[in-house]
Amino acid sequence: MLDRADIIDCLAATFRCAPDVAGTIETSTILRSHAPGAQIFGQGQAIRHCWIVVTGRARSCSLSIDGQQTQLMTFSPGEIFGAFPEERRSLFEVHAIDRLELLQIETSRLRDIAGIHTQVAFRLATMFAGQLHIALDRLAARVALTANGRVYAELLQLAGGRQLISPCPSVTSLAVMAQTTRETASRAINALERRGIVQRGAQGLTILSPRMLAEMLV
Repeated sequence: MLDRADIIDCLAATFRCAPDVAGTIETSTILRSHAPGAQIFGQGQAIRHCWIVVTGRARSCSLSIDGQQTQLMTFSPGEIFGAFPEERRSLFEVHAIDRLELLQIETSRLRDIAGIHTQVAFRLATMFAGQLHIALDRLAARVALTANGRVYAELLQLAGGRQLISPCPSVTSLAVMAQTTRETASRAINALERRGIVQRGAQGLTILSPRMLAEMLV
């Protein structure tokens, strides 16, 4: 269980702010724990909070009228999601991928803090802008890339500039993210392994040649 000092350290790292500012934010947060697969909030639900990921990962997805699921974003430690700068009705739902610890803060309170502390406001703008770029890149990939290309693009996105993706993503989750079938995603990964571009191991999935993988985005 995290103590107050741990939470302040986490907030200082997330918002890249001084400890006293992080301490101000901490007094307005509630630590929440969620089991793998638990829903944080549902599509169509009115939300008035933001959530900061402390440990674990969360996934946002949208359900179409015919029940088709589209993955939108994955949130890792140090990232934020929720309603900001105003309360709103969510167009997507968020679930825990694995054991998840979140710091919950009311939207209005976080907005007030950002209005006082410029480093918090700047960091929020940076994080939300980064999420927008990821969402636009994913949308462009769905329009322009083949099914295999979308799988490869998701691998590069998950790697985030590193070569090791840990833990190793499941074929099913990759298929959902790439908006393709599980069989197609499986064949795409197997083809990469045969060519020596990726390698699955106990630590996760290693991209042995990021350059070759990037060149396959067609």
